[in-house]
Amino acid sequence: MAKDSLLKGMLCDAAVNFYAVSAPEMIEKVRLMHGASPVCTAALGRTLMAASMMGAMMKVDGGEVSLIVKGGGPAGSIVCVGRTDGSVKGYITNPGVDLPPRESDGKLDVSGAVGSDGTLTVISDLGMKEPYIGQSNLVSGEIAEDVASYFLTSQQQPSAVFLGVHLNAGGVTSACGMILQPMPNCPEPILDLLESRLYALK
Repeated sequence: MAKDSLLKGMLCDAAVNFYAVSAPEMIEKVRLMHGASPVCTAALGRTLMAASMMGAMMKVDGGEVSLIVKGGGPAGSIVCVGRTDGSVKGYITNPGVDLPPRESDGKLDVSGAVGSDGTLTVISDLGMKEPYIGQSNLVSGEIAEDVASYFLTSQQQPSAVFLGVHLNAGGVTSACGMILQPMPNCPEPILDLLESRLYALK
């Protein structure tokens, strides 16, 4: 299994920030530690990777960002904390909850486990007297779309967010994520190019 890694940088002549994470080892350890079902492993794994990248976005050393997902689903709440060095910790209330794959495409029913009638709360602790607390309504319970919605509604930052965990009978085979955020001066042609590339991703 490849070593876990976190990358961050800029694209298109510094017009776009990007963050990317590959963490199959971490998510497999999480699965075993929590005794998590496949769908709960995917839900918690996606949130952990989002927290890792969002922690790496923080400009203050020692800062922390907490993601709290409350969707009303049978898996319960998900709480994850990410730090500036990319390290994370987290839990899911009912890790043993399992659901059959979605009939539409055979994929893990993360939305069914998490629920979509609730909120994503993000608490950013920059070491000041009071942390910054932002909140947005869940749009799908699939985590990536909910994080993208949070960036747009709470921070007015358009973002493309991808999060995925794949498992087989032996455990986690891959876990990766990516966040792309255009800078305020990003030219329109670059935005159009990014959108066309992103829509083509599987």
